[in-house]
Amino acid sequence: MNNNNLFKFLSNLMEEITNNQKVQQLDFTKKEDVEKLDNTIKFLKENKFLSSFFNNDIFEELQDKAHKIYEDSLKNQKKEQPQRPSDEIPEKIKNNIHKLAKEYVDTTINPYIDNLSETQYNEIIDSLSEFACWMYKK
Repeated sequence: MNNNNLFKFLSNLMEEITNNQKVQQLDFTKKEDVEKLDNTIKFLKENKFLSSFFNNDIFEELQDKAHKIYEDSLKNQKKEQPQRPSDEIPEKIKNNIHKLAKEYVDTTINPYIDNLSETQYNEIIDSLSEFACWMYKK
């Protein structure tokens, strides 16, 4: 590619980028956005023509920063999660509460609800168990 064609290519590329109204913002607290960045950088590195315009150190620094933001957000999410009441009571009592919650759901809720999925069924039992553990602690 001669200099004239290269200039024309880069000029068209910049015009396309400038006119593109669908520029996507990435949120590096989300795993899928960090993966999008990684895939884009991988593409740029593998494309010999495009990679000649960029310094690999810039890509690596950008990836490092994005991954650090993601890891920090995971740490913050773990800190923000409250302790479950069932974590603070003896195992034997927790198991008895869970059995009673299951019995309650099987006899008074499940027979009257059509199309209750297994996930919903388990979530109801878990919620009732956590509530009962919370009451037990009080």
